[in-house]
Amino acid sequence: MYFHIKLLKSEDDGEIKVNITEEELIDRYVEPYLTGDTIVINGTTLDPKNIYRVKITESNDSLDSKVQKTRNEDRLDRSPFVFFKGSPEWRAMDIETDVTDRFINKAPDSKKAVRLKSESKIIQSENKVFVVHGHDIELKNDVELFLREINLEPIVLHRQLDEGLTVIEKFEKHSDVKFAIILLTPDDIGYPKSENSKTEKERNIELRARQNVIFEFGFFVGKLSRKNVCCIFKEGVTLPSDLSGLIYKQVNKSVEEVGFLLIRELKNAGLKVKYE
Repeated sequence: MYFHIKLLKSEDDGEIKVNITEEELIDRYVEPYLTGDTIVINGTTLDPKNIYRVKITESNDSLDSKVQKTRNEDRLDRSPFVFFKGSPEWRAMDIETDVTDRFINKAPDSKKAVRLKSESKIIQSENKVFVVHGHDIELKNDVELFLREINLEPIVLHRQLDEGLTVIEKFEKHSDVKFAIILLTPDDIGYPKSENSKTEKERNIELRARQNVIFEFGFFVGKLSRKNVCCIFKEGVTLPSDLSGLIYKQVNKSVEEVGFLLIRELKNAGLKVKYE
């Protein structure tokens, strides 16, 4: 889902930001507006007290194609009124679903509004599941689809906006979830140093998950506790020897093979699972 926000200083003057995530919408614009803090948008600093109106819309797809289509139409439009239509971004945003009241229902600097928004943010995080993955893209996509089908929001790091953050900063920012699913797949080949003197046929070669996957695995065990982390693994991959007592589920190809068991773990962790 994509969100778009327009901050108006007057009826026909303001700033707009399109194609942002819900988290960015709340963190960078909604919460500062409600708390009366300065908002920085497109390099412009805005005082919430000077904002005439806020409009927020959402769409299933990015607005890029619609904006480009509008620009092309404007180039062909010889009417003098084309200059009064507003920017292509403004018009593209305005035809999407208006969800302003979902986020803005109190005046700026309202303590009650801030409290309600903070509570709303906590509720939003309760349906988020972080998906840690390696190079098995098919399994990762399968898990994402499975989570959406049961009304949960999968958080996959590479799908989140970079926002100028380092990888670890980006990871920490999006790790505010209630449950994590770790996909251990045989992506790398390795062996202990003691095996180096042996011939290739004699070596005890291991199929291993990516190093970043193991790191994130341990991170979430420490942050969420073992009962809120589930490891889905494929046959042949070496399992971490010091992470016993965790939820391990083996699949051959699809997460549907352990779907019922996974739903039980998610519900037990307090997530609001919905399925037919």
